[in-house]
Amino acid sequence: MDKRLPSQEEIWLKHYEIGAKEKSNDIEVDKTLWEVIEEKIFEYEGIPAIDYYGRKIKRLEFRDMVYNWAKTFKAMGIEKGEIVPVFSTFTPSVAAMALALNAIGACPNFAKIGLSSEKYNKELLDGKFAIILSPLYNEEMNEFLGQERFKKVFIATPYDDMAGLKKTIVSGMSRLKDYKNKSVIPKDPKYVWYDEAYNIGNHYIGNLKPEFTKNSPAFITYSSGTTSNALKGAIATNETAIAHLHQGKYANMGYDEGEVCLAQFPPTASTALNCLFLTPLYCGMITKMYPSPDYREFYKQVMESKPHFTISTGAVWKEFFKEYESKKFKPSLDFLYSAIIGGDSATVEDIEWMNSIFKRHSKDKRIHVGYGLSECFAAVTVESSNTKFDSEPKNKVVPSIGIPYPGMTVGIFDENGKELGYNERGELYVKSKTNMLGYYHNPELTEKMYTDDKEWIKTGDICEIDEEGRIFLYGRKNDYIEYGDNKKAYLFEIANNIKALFDGAVADCIVRKYDDGTDTPKVLCHLVLKDQNKLDNPKDVLALERMFYIIDEYIGSLYKGGVQVLGYKLHDEFKINPASLKTNRLILDKELDDFYVNTGYNYENGYVFDLVDNKAKTLTKKLDSNN
Repeated sequence: MDKRLPSQEEIWLKHYEIGAKEKSNDIEVDKTLWEVIEEKIFEYEGIPAIDYYGRKIKRLEFRDMVYNWAKTFKAMGIEKGEIVPVFSTFTPSVAAMALALNAIGACPNFAKIGLSSEKYNKELLDGKFAIILSPLYNEEMNEFLGQERFKKVFIATPYDDMAGLKKTIVSGMSRLKDYKNKSVIPKDPKYVWYDEAYNIGNHYIGNLKPEFTKNSPAFITYSSGTTSNALKGAIATNETAIAHLHQGKYANMGYDEGEVCLAQFPPTASTALNCLFLTPLYCGMITKMYPSPDYREFYKQVMESKPHFTISTGAVWKEFFKEYESKKFKPSLDFLYSAIIGGDSATVEDIEWMNSIFKRHSKDKRIHVGYGLSECFAAVTVESSNTKFDSEPKNKVVPSIGIPYPGMTVGIFDENGKELGYNERGELYVKSKTNMLGYYHNPELTEKMYTDDKEWIKTGDICEIDEEGRIFLYGRKNDYIEYGDNKKAYLFEIANNIKALFDGAVADCIVRKYDDGTDTPKVLCHLVLKDQNKLDNPKDVLALERMFYIIDEYIGSLYKGGVQVLGYKLHDEFKINPASLKTNRLILDKELDDFYVNTGYNYENGYVFDLVDNKAKTLTKKLDSNN
């Protein structure tokens, strides 16, 4: 009997309306994204497009902003095919500029923020024009944008789109801050500020619409960088972007007419650009924009704007619910129809905890987990509020990341490129009209990302699919160490085994590689305990010693002595990277190394470092047999 293959059965389609796949793939193939969105602007013209610090920007007003910027860019010399680097968080003007570039056939390149001038010179090879939000202008940006190749640099500010008194106050404070920081943008004709540039467009008379070219770059956004150290700009075409609008509309995600979508991420990530702005705009929603992606502000933003739909990382949602639980008065969470975890997931226990809060403070709402790639212009899977499964997941140590979008075909493949069946673990492949054109100036990496027939994108993620169509993500394909006779020990499996070993006592675990120059593979374990003690009691220290001893022996037995745990570190919680809003894994090892440098201890001592009061305790790695 032939093995049942998920990509052939597409069993997840049973959770969508009949014909959802066909509707998702029935896209316009001879229009720019802006032309498709403009049609929807007229359809939903009575609904504001954007809410920006209390200012409601109507859809027709936003359309006028787009066309005015399109005229400005044409008057300044931007032509079809031009790649324009954009350094900015989300503001209405930056959103209008991006769509204006699309309208004239140019391509906004939403560059990573905060890199060095050297890195930008290496990666951003094209462009005679650029757009930057003024607070992001610093010495590195001055060095990069000051080059002769840039004819014009358009300067936007966070307060350009604010209303009345608020704009006056914020602009005054911002100018004072710029003066104190000596980060004033050069007074040079090549630097054109918002008001000056916007007025230029009023006098342009000429054709704006270019001749349509299929499969030309429309947007460039950047992946998280987990598949390599390269800066990976994924090129989306108009067809790519339009296909994702259709898929979002028919995925039952909560893109409902007249409702509010909260956008916190910068447009560098396709999640923000597509899922939190373009698709809501297309579907008749109101996007509540905040230009500062500060995870510490997320709770306030959610409770003030009361969004129907929003996305943030698992780490940020954990902070949200901690803050919510700390409040004496807890308002209803019924407004959160689609509260989605994306970009960085959470543990099964974390999700159960969040849903227990939802259960107490809403009628039927729950947290959802989604998954996406810049290489697919954002979302690939999601679990919507009205998705009903016939059975619960069985024996899964990781949460479901949902089911594929209705226009997506996915499969699980082994290392030889052979498709696997249900509940078999391998690499997730994706086939869709939303797949990228390729990586920006990186044909070698593009070649590696696709299968030989160019049909499938290889995600680099180890997953499995169950009979409901749910996908379970375990970790990165390249996140392993080799031991024994070319065997692989995945770090996420080691972490999951450690968590399972103590029946909930370990709330979270991250395992990292450590190369000490020997032949035996070494790992470092970072642990968050469910009931964290400050180690003031010697008995607690002894209990930890026993825990470490059990882990040592278990890992040694599991991998036949081929993997050794070199050190441990306890954390109250894992820190959030303020730039990506994800758990900051890279800083974990640096803290570990810094600790040993500062104290003179080495990994063979073993230790615990309590981040609450900065007290360090040295523990023996192994217990005497007499103990």
